[in-house]
Amino acid sequence: MIPMTDLKLQRLIRSISPLIAACGLFFSGTNANAEDTEARWYRVEIVIFENRDLSDARAELWPADPGQPDMALVQSLNNPPAGMSVTYTNRLELGGAKQQLARSGRYDPIMHFAWTQQGLDQRHSIPLRIQGGVVYPALPKPSLPEASPMRPQTPVVVGTNPVGATSFAIPPSEPVIPKVLHQLDGTLTLVLGRYLHLYTDLIDRRLLSANALTFSDGVPPTYDNGQALVSFRVRQHRKMRSKELHYIDHPVLGILVKVLPIETDAPASPTPEVTPEAAPAT
Repeated sequence: MIPMTDLKLQRLIRSISPLIAACGLFFSGTNANAEDTEARWYRVEIVIFENRDLSDARAELWPADPGQPDMALVQSLNNPPAGMSVTYTNRLELGGAKQQLARSGRYDPIMHFAWTQQGLDQRHSIPLRIQGGVVYPALPKPSLPEASPMRPQTPVVVGTNPVGATSFAIPPSEPVIPKVLHQLDGTLTLVLGRYLHLYTDLIDRRLLSANALTFSDGVPPTYDNGQALVSFRVRQHRKMRSKELHYIDHPVLGILVKVLPIETDAPASPTPEVTPEAAPAT
């Protein structure tokens, strides 16, 4: 992806700053002072939202296949590690900001949640996997070597295909297993060093026409009706200061994050106000 210009970044910040100010929240820029490391436990609150306006995205070149986040050592928010608690509720501190974003007509909030964790260094930090938003149907899976992975075709088991359909020989012992495709999927990692750092590696999926954007290496995976499921990968690193609101920007996705220190050595694991299993997708 072509890096975002300073002008585009300024426009994004200008567009969202009035919404944040309306909620009485302090917006912090990219500068951060040294973080007080005595408070070793933190409460992290996140609002993730899509930018409906793709005008900036149309001016850039995107990979049709941006790759996937590394899921080798992740912990799921739905099954957090011992000592970590997760909360999904509109009564969180950034609930007002989420509502302002939803009412603006320009942004679509996808997820809003908070979690508590111990501050860990880069070596011991825990990537947290998040999944939310719309669940898209499984994409057709290419089943022949000559089938393009960027333009998959629907495989049909021999003997079950309708008249006129292309028949691919797929052994019954190797069924095509649908893959769940969440609108938002990826990892968030909080790291404590001299500063607090948040690392994001997220996939934001959108259903668009195949020619909606310009791609550098083919076309994205496409459904039989011609609609493309475009994946935007948001890999960011933000150095932060606790108690301040930070905005992580991207042409298609925005993230509000606020980290609060918890003044105890090891907080007990409270019962979440809404369990992850019962949490709303948006």
